[in-house]
Amino acid sequence: TDPDFRIRALNTYLYRHFGMAYDHSDPYVKNISNRYITGLLDTKKGSCVSMPLLYLAVAQRLGYPIYPVCAPQHIFLRYVDSALKQKNIEATGGGGYSPDEEYIASLQVSFPALAKGTYLRTLSYREYLGLLIEQNGIYWGQRGHPDKAIDYLEMAVNLSPRSADTIRSLGVAYQKKVSQPMITRHRNT
Repeated sequence: TDPDFRIRALNTYLYRHFGMAYDHSDPYVKNISNRYITGLLDTKKGSCVSMPLLYLAVAQRLGYPIYPVCAPQHIFLRYVDSALKQKNIEATGGGGYSPDEEYIASLQVSFPALAKGTYLRTLSYREYLGLLIEQNGIYWGQRGHPDKAIDYLEMAVNLSPRSADTIRSLGVAYQKKVSQPMITRHRNT
């Protein structure tokens, strides 16, 4: 029942036995397999999108109170238990602990973003689903299908309305749609 032991056991299994590792060759997650859990399961390499998802899926199955947390262009996890001092779990860092102050400094999180709960707030699973759906919107946007991207991103914003990154992605998709030549726009709709 000890939260620290649970985290260490999960880390041992996922990182040592299974071999999950961050793909350092793809820091901007351009490789599509790093965005989705299927790619992580195939290659054992992932990103801050896919790695927390696998970690969370296993933790949920075990009944552990682990939830996602969003930082600027980054997702990590948090073990919610008042008895645990070091709650943040960095899935891309072998499951190690990173304090909020480290995220605030390294990712330049502003005080207003903290105060409004835009970043470093423990998310619900519904909000996290929005962040995962955002990846589909990004995928279609990068492939020149802004209408499909907008559909996914609007769904993502509805699920996670405080996600600044998702709202920004939706704005980019609308901008791409408006800047598309008229012939291409009519063909896609």
